[in-house]
Amino acid sequence: MVIKAHKNPLFVEDSVRRMLNNFYDKYNGKLNDNAVITSRIESFESIHPHNAFAESIATFSDLRGWFEK
Repeated sequence: MVIKAHKNPLFVEDSVRRMLNNFYDKYNGKLNDNAVITSRIESFESIHPHNAFAESIATFSDLRGWFEK
């Protein structure tokens, strides 16, 4: 897993976006447009004195606007 992750590094923002896109693909047509989805990722830094954090709070309708193909 670590080797695979190092071959495709992502910012925490990209990870949240990917997670939301996967969620949208899986639940499209199954949830009400007003359903609220909260996604959070924290990267625990071992060499920096801080952690990286990203969060998104959106309705399913918002996701449709972002990811509709």
